[in-house]
Amino acid sequence: MTKTTYKKREPNRRPIAKPSAKPTLKPSAKPSAKPSAKPTTKPTTKPTAKSSLVKTQNNQMEKIKLKIEKIKDILQNNGIFIQKDITLDTSPDENHRIDVIVYENEEKIGECNSVLTETEINPYEYSFRKFMLKTEKCQSISWIEVKKQNLGIGTFILLYCIFICYKQFPAIKHCVLDNDSNRSTYSQGDVYKKIGFSFINPISFDHSKTVKKSQQKIKITGPEMQYNIGKIISKKTEHILDKIYQKILFS
Repeated sequence: MTKTTYKKREPNRRPIAKPSAKPTLKPSAKPSAKPSAKPTTKPTTKPTAKSSLVKTQNNQMEKIKLKIEKIKDILQNNGIFIQKDITLDTSPDENHRIDVIVYENEEKIGECNSVLTETEINPYEYSFRKFMLKTEKCQSISWIEVKKQNLGIGTFILLYCIFICYKQFPAIKHCVLDNDSNRSTYSQGDVYKKIGFSFINPISFDHSKTVKKSQQKIKITGPEMQYNIGKIISKKTEHILDKIYQKILFS
């Protein structure tokens, strides 16, 4: 009889798993690319009232300049030449001169002479209630004459002379002259009033319906007149220059 031997069975043991090591991988680095920078251009600013005014004045000045050159060209086509002459005074007074001379066939037929000098003006121009004299540096028209009449050349060289002063000497604010014409005491028909000159000492005159226009006289104490040079770049000046151009064109 055979003897059966039995092996002792070992209990089932599961292998003990060691705890997994922490991952050695470092967390992903931050992206090296920097975010796009803010735009460097500043937002467009709205134009200020002052800048808009300067732009308007520059545009108006260019219009007047073109109309002046247009008249000079048409006069040149008719054998009449306009020459400007600026003489700078080196003395401390700086009494600079601005002259506009008219030539026809190399003969002088007209001129407008002016000098920058201290003189009295009325800051309350066109006011019949306020009157005060103030001394400042002005463009003083000393002489204006044209032998060739009925073409508006006299008015043109006066406006051209004032325009030169406006461009070359911006600190000068007024132009003055003595109105010795026979129309100086009338409210209508005087060329200087049409341009925009006013009496330094303005005295009111009768506008009543009982007085005829031809009898509307201004009682003045003197012939001195003044003009605000800033008005040279205006629609009024444009209109006057257009009329002069048409007059010369159809003469």
